Amino acid sequence: QQVTCEESGKNLSDIPTNFFQNVTKLSLKNNIITLKDSDKEILRSFINLTELYLNENMITVLYNNSFCNLTKLVILDISNNHISTVHKAAFAGLNQLSLLNLSYNMITQLDSDVFTSLKSLTVLNLQNNFLKPFHIKSPFQLIEIVLAGNPWTCSCDLLDLQLWLNAFSVTMANENNTTCTFPTTMENVSIKTAAIQPADCQIEKASLENTVTSTFAIKLKSRALLTALTPNNITGNNGTYA
Repeated sequence: QQVTCEESGKNLSDIPTNFFQNVTKLSLKNNIITLKDSDKEILRSFINLTELYLNENMITVLYNNSFCNLTKLVILDISNNHISTVHKAAFAGLNQLSLLNLSYNMITQLDSDVFTSLKSLTVLNLQNNFLKPFHIKSPFQLIEIVLAGNPWTCSCDLLDLQLWLNAFSVTMANENNTTCTFPTTMENVSIKTAAIQPADCQIEKASLENTVTSTFAIKLKSRALLTALTPNNITGNNGTYA
């Protein structure tokens, strides 16, 4: 039996405590909630929640274990906030989560482990953030991913994500708008089909490693030369040059 609580658009800064414990669908959208520690404590008591809507609030950071007690949660919508940071274990405990909406936020980076606990995830919406290429460790049960509206740089950094998108039977929704922003030669090309050559990336990596090694060697030689030219090393016992 579904028990719904609708608390949208009420200018709430705190999650109320007067809900029934058996609530299954909770809508808190269009408020000014920041999801502070006291809010997370209140959420933990709603163990029967299957749907949680926190979209259009003032959340800026998703800390570890933000929803850890909501083991029955199937839908989590935290779109249209101001989220810039998502901690590694932010979604820990959400074993039943099927749909996660993080669209229209300010996320730039995602840890490769951030979604690993979401074994039941089928739809992941990351549309309209500021994402840089990231690595996804496992395919989950994912059916659809939305990556449109991010400023994708189609370079070697994107290769892992591109290979993942092509290796698993995941639909990239809105693919026509999921395109390279940089470099300009690849502008408007789908990130799924952009011509990033693995061989070129290996050459680039080897070149970078050689540069780092050479720089380190030059520093060592400079240090050795400097040591050799210190007064203790260039003068003998009588004060003349050794």
